[in-house]
Amino acid sequence: MRLSRNVRRFSQPLSIVTCTDKLVANDPSFVELSLERLGDDFDLVHFVAALRSNVTVKHVCFSGTFVRELQDEQWRLMLQSIGQLQTLEELQIWCSTIPTAVFAETIRHAQTLQKVYFFRVGLDGSQAEFDALAAAIQRHPRLRDVRIGGFHITNDHEQNANRQQPPEDIRLDGVVQALAQAPGLEVVSLQLSSAQQRVPVGNDAVRQLMKSKTITDLYLSRLGLGEDHLTVISQGLAVNETLRVLDLFGNNIENHHVIAMANALALNNSVEILVLPCPADDLSVASCAAISEALKKNQK
Repeated sequence: MRLSRNVRRFSQPLSIVTCTDKLVANDPSFVELSLERLGDDFDLVHFVAALRSNVTVKHVCFSGTFVRELQDEQWRLMLQSIGQLQTLEELQIWCSTIPTAVFAETIRHAQTLQKVYFFRVGLDGSQAEFDALAAAIQRHPRLRDVRIGGFHITNDHEQNANRQQPPEDIRLDGVVQALAQAPGLEVVSLQLSSAQQRVPVGNDAVRQLMKSKTITDLYLSRLGLGEDHLTVISQGLAVNETLRVLDLFGNNIENHHVIAMANALALNNSVEILVLPCPADDLSVASCAAISEALKKNQK
C-alpha cells in the first residue's frame, strides 16, 4: 500500500500469556498489543476480561496468522472486546476477514480511536451491516486516519446462514459518505484487492468526499473508478480548498482525464501532490500542455 511508510511498525510481539499478564497488571509501559500467534495456553475468557479492564494499551495489531487460528465466534468476540479498551488510539488488522457488524460495534465503543489501518482484508456483511458501520463512522468524534488497502467485499456469513438466498449486492455509498462527513477525518485511503474490479460506489458519494472540509490526504487507488467518478473528482478538485494530496494511481486514466485534472489543478491553491497513472497510449501533446499550464499557475 502506498501509505505504508507512515504506518506504525510494532515492536517484537510477546506471547499471549505475557500479553494477558501485562494487560491485567496495567503495566504503564505496555502500550502496544501485537498479536502474531495464538500459542498453546490461550484463555479467551481471561484475555477478554483483561482487555476490558486495561487502561494502558493505545495501539493494537492483529496478524492474519493470529486471526486464522481463532474460530469465527472467537474472532468476533475478540474484535468486539478491543473496542472496550479505554485508551485505544490505533487498530491494525492484516490479512483477515472482518465482520462488519462487529467492527461497527467496535467503532461505536472505541471513542478514543484515531487510526484504522486494514491491509488485504475481506469486509463481510449485509447491506444493513455496512450501513450501520457508516453510521458509526459518521458519528465518531476522533477518527482522523482511515486506510483500507487491498480489500474486497464478501457476504459469506449471511449466505452461510441462509443458503437459499441469492448473494446480496453490497453498496458502499453510505460508508464513503460517512468518511466524507466524519468530523475530524484527515486521511482516507481506499484500495481494492485483485478479487474485486470496481468499487460499488456512486457519483454522489465520491462528490461528498471531494467536498470534505477536513480531509487533506485522499488516496483512491485501484478502485476501478469510472468516467463519471473521474468527472466528479476533477470538478471537485477545482474548488476544494482542503486537499493536500490526491492519489488516483491504478485507475484507468485517459488523456482527457489528465487534461481535466490539470485544468482543475490550475484553479486549486491547496493541493501539493496529485498522482495520476500514465494513460495506456502515453501522454498526448495536449495533456503535456495542460500540465505545463497548471504548473505555471499553481506554484505549489
